[in-house]
Amino acid sequence: MAYDGMRDYMAAKLQKQQHQNGEYGTAALSRVLEPTILWFDGFLGPEHSMLDMKTLCVRHGATVVDVLTLSVTHIIAVHLTARKLELWKNRRVVDPQWLHESIKAGRLLPWQRFGIVQRTSASLFNTAALAPTKEQAPQQLLPHQSTSTHNIHKAHAGQSWKAKNSATAEGFLEKYYSSSRLSKISNWKADLKDFVAELEMTYPKPERPSKAASSSKRTIMHVDMDCFFASVALRNRPELRSLPVAVCHSKGIAGGSTAMHYGLGEESFSSTSEIASCNYVARSFGVRNGMLLGKAQKLVATSAAMGNTTAGKASPSSATRLITLPYQFDAYDEVSKILYRLLHKTSDSLMVVSCDEAYIDVSSQVIERGTGKEMEIAEALRAQIFEQSQGCRASIGIGENMFLARVATKRAKPDGVFALLGSTEDIQKELFTMNVHDLPGVGYVIAKQMNDINIHTCRDLARLSLSACKKHFGDANGSKLYQFARGIDTRPFENKSRQSVGVEVNWGIRFQALSEVHTFLSQLVQELLVRLAKTRMMGRQITLKVKKKLYEGEPTKLLGCGHCLDLSKTRPIAPEISDLKGTLLKDVLELYQELGVSPDDLRGVGIHMSKLADTNGTSSVGLKGQTLLKFGFSSKINDAEAKADHREMYVPDNGQKGAKHEIDWGIVELLPKEIQLELRSLKRKSSSTTSATRGLEKRVEKLDAPSGKNARRSPPPSFCGETSFSGIARLFAAWVKSSDGPALSSDVEKVCSYLRALVRCCQGDKCARLLRELARLAAETQDSRERKGKGRAGSAVAAGYTTWTDAVKSIVDACNAEFMCEYGAPLKLS
Repeated sequence: MAYDGMRDYMAAKLQKQQHQNGEYGTAALSRVLEPTILWFDGFLGPEHSMLDMKTLCVRHGATVVDVLTLSVTHIIAVHLTARKLELWKNRRVVDPQWLHESIKAGRLLPWQRFGIVQRTSASLFNTAALAPTKEQAPQQLLPHQSTSTHNIHKAHAGQSWKAKNSATAEGFLEKYYSSSRLSKISNWKADLKDFVAELEMTYPKPERPSKAASSSKRTIMHVDMDCFFASVALRNRPELRSLPVAVCHSKGIAGGSTAMHYGLGEESFSSTSEIASCNYVARSFGVRNGMLLGKAQKLVATSAAMGNTTAGKASPSSATRLITLPYQFDAYDEVSKILYRLLHKTSDSLMVVSCDEAYIDVSSQVIERGTGKEMEIAEALRAQIFEQSQGCRASIGIGENMFLARVATKRAKPDGVFALLGSTEDIQKELFTMNVHDLPGVGYVIAKQMNDINIHTCRDLARLSLSACKKHFGDANGSKLYQFARGIDTRPFENKSRQSVGVEVNWGIRFQALSEVHTFLSQLVQELLVRLAKTRMMGRQITLKVKKKLYEGEPTKLLGCGHCLDLSKTRPIAPEISDLKGTLLKDVLELYQELGVSPDDLRGVGIHMSKLADTNGTSSVGLKGQTLLKFGFSSKINDAEAKADHREMYVPDNGQKGAKHEIDWGIVELLPKEIQLELRSLKRKSSSTTSATRGLEKRVEKLDAPSGKNARRSPPPSFCGETSFSGIARLFAAWVKSSDGPALSSDVEKVCSYLRALVRCCQGDKCARLLRELARLAAETQDSRERKGKGRAGSAVAAGYTTWTDAVKSIVDACNAEFMCEYGAPLKLS
């Protein structure tokens, strides 16, 4: 049997497998394994026949597949290579014995006891890894346990709190976005870029004096606020400045302010709230940003009880607890805008980093190095920030580029200024002692790679050649790290425009039913539209991102996402469509279905709109019930393309001397088809008349296809911003299925215009493939509607085609005429 490509082969194989599973399932023994989708990894040992195992699993309710996909719930194996251990470390890989034991027990047993990855890890590193720990043990209230009434009420209160704060609760999104630190920070940068752009328009920069010719190096400052959230919170609380203070959501009730002092034990320090910011007094006890509040409280209480503090300002008696303060987002926004107004006023240009951090260029104000002018500017700026923010301090690093300025800031903190300027030798001397973990872009993965090859400092990194850096860390990261180790930074000093608008929630996502997921996605779509309206932009691509949990039970952080697998799906959308919310929600629901993640496995959801463009006016609204797609080309045409539309042609005149005529091909497109064919045939015939004609034809070819060093190649025709076959095919499908009525003549003309442009650009093969796809879609739609008795629905619509088949025939005829003109032969679609 012949197959038309791999897709047909795999479809036939899957159909055959489903047929076999159906035969096995006719003699079903139980439904014990019904929730599972199994994939078997090769040889299962002499005691396990592959065919027998598959038959056994199907007869007990499992689904067995031959292709490993994300929908597979369990991988069955007896041994894994080192490579598979790495690839499948986050998947459920179990021994076949798990299947036998589960069938014997009559229920699905916990897979962890039979896990291959867990067992291998335990044998290699820690033989106690599989022993249940105190943290892993489920907290259950059993009848025989001696539990106080207070704890029982506390457990019920916890469940009630979860129900009120999960994604299914009323008003969840509004509450989440008003109090989520990470959500606020993720939007702050884009909002501040808009704020800076507004400042530049309202208060344009005066002309700065040019720098002396002898000094070509720039002066960049990195301005970073010290303990920003904590500093803002302490502005009106001077009595707390000498005490350890942290900003977070929780009040730390579970930890108890003096738990250790009163002998409540370390179990009281159980708050899983993350610390967003803490002052330097708290840091002297070992508290750090991002630390869990319970752990931080334990550190402070323990250190205070033992009298171990290096804060200087706090004594053990006065620092017995960590004081927690709530978020004040309005106050942060106010101080952040004060900061950026001052930076805009002081600098030649500025680059937004975050709400409390920025780079500024003051090169024009430093005429000569070594005079202390840089320090003078920095100190004056710090004094203004402290005064206008009412007590918030900033540290400033100075360098010749952004990287050196950032390195200098680490030396300047807290509340200081440091300049990393001078000769190359002086700069390298400072850099070579720096730990590679402190380099920008070095995270856990790259740090591990560096450690494996014994790279610990910038001096070690500088010994590697550029090719070696690229080999170990990849082309982009390798080049960047190679430069950083030598104090070089070629990144552009600019505020990049907004690339996408999105909404994302990774906390509180707990669903039980599909209807709850659909309701939440509808709310996210509405929030996305609100944000798009604020930015006055519209995108041409929608992306759905989800987090699928890779664990049993609940993570350490209450209602957090825990360790998850990140999945995403993307599809193009029409730039202007009616019923925008309905269309986006439909796309998002289809993408969610394609991802195949069950509601109870969801731990994070996000929707992002990309390929943004400014939008003016309202969306096009068509006939009731029918979506109008804005087909056609971009209205922005560069000079080279505009000139190319006025082509110089030779038209023979009864054997007389040829004459030049300027033909505007944009006008020709509007003429009747017969006249278009005649003009294009004259263009082709003129190429074989006389030598003079051939000379003119060469000039025509130069206009049609520019070449050479200074030539600008015209972009390929695009359809709703798409140029790929798959993207355009999806748009065709959306167009055909958008209504029960017929196709509109205006839409058909725009499709014809695009396909004819493909033929003229020597992309006839692509045109033929798209026509075949369009004919298939039209035939399927027509058959479906005829079966439902709607084959003639909407035929009375003005300027419409009677059926989709007629519309496609009209498009094919137009493309055939174009083929005849360009190639002298008709289009072959069979």
